[in-house]
Amino acid sequence: MIRVLIAEDSPAIQRVLISIFNEEKGIEIVGVVGNGKDAVELCRKTRPDLVTMDIYMPEMDGLEATRRIMEEHPTRVVIISSMVRSRDLRTFEAIRSGAVEIVEKPHGVLTGNYGQVRDALVKIIRQLMAAKPQNRFSWVSPKPWEAEGLDLPEISVTAATPSSAPPEPVDPPPCETVLPPDFESFIPRIISIGGSTGAPAVICDILSSLPGTFSIPIVIAQHIAVGFMKGMVDWLDSSVPLTVKLAQEGDIAKPGTIIVSPDNANLEIRSRGVIHLREGQETDLYTPSIDIFFQSVADAFGDTGMGIILSGMGRDGALGLQKMRQAGALTIAQNEESSVIYGMPKEATAAGAVLQEMDPKEMISLLNQIHDRA
Repeated sequence: MIRVLIAEDSPAIQRVLISIFNEEKGIEIVGVVGNGKDAVELCRKTRPDLVTMDIYMPEMDGLEATRRIMEEHPTRVVIISSMVRSRDLRTFEAIRSGAVEIVEKPHGVLTGNYGQVRDALVKIIRQLMAAKPQNRFSWVSPKPWEAEGLDLPEISVTAATPSSAPPEPVDPPPCETVLPPDFESFIPRIISIGGSTGAPAVICDILSSLPGTFSIPIVIAQHIAVGFMKGMVDWLDSSVPLTVKLAQEGDIAKPGTIIVSPDNANLEIRSRGVIHLREGQETDLYTPSIDIFFQSVADAFGDTGMGIILSGMGRDGALGLQKMRQAGALTIAQNEESSVIYGMPKEATAAGAVLQEMDPKEMISLLNQIHDRA
């Protein structure tokens, strides 16, 4: 039985969520609250398997409630947001604070997208039962209280309030990254990153640790609910020292700018780093497709490419990364210990597509080493 706590201040949306969950076998609602303060308290008392969290609530908003829950008793938190296509960054700060997924808020059964949103929400909740909420933080260096033997949970970097000036990158702690001899002096011409559930916070942490002078183009394909990619790009752009932009047809991948695939098209990269966007089809299992993205990097860059596959459900990216590896590229997968969901990295590793598994701290160290010798 999946025990779910609903945190939502709208009585109408509460009723919709209750109806959705009551129709599903194996899901039990352990509580319904209308503000973040009560969500934290009831989470402490009932220890649910998963919390659906609204962002805008009285007394304590969903961002602060997510932070408190992750500090006190790490739990799977799914953000249920109405801020589709919004520039508001709090939804993604909640992701950085430990929430594992974003889903569009379902409205009444008569609305056009109710069935699609309902199905997506239930599917994500069931799949997230494979996620380990504490894994999001397992690679972060221990805090002083842990060294003193106090039994407090590990948390990540506290999310900062967005500002016009991105924070200065913090030098990562020394970390040994051992690569095969053929790659000890490797400098890629392109760095491609693919991820799904659990990846956005890791992407932000990695990019935040790179210098503003990072000299290798970076392109990203990320699974996310339709309508939220622009918000994710704005959040990253406000949080990292490099420029982050949503891909457009004909863009050229270049140093200093991070290009992110839109959520309604498949991104392909061609020779000389030219971006081509192909409209997603109904038959596509995922849009953007990380397989299509990685395969295009293999075709365009061969043994001068670098691919990183991060936390996520399913196997998208495994075949594409395999093509990159066969072409001689440097291929990295997030390890199981640090993945929220060890699905995509596991499949890529099983396919022989991965040269090495790493946690995000090791990825940060490797990328900074590559920058230093570029």
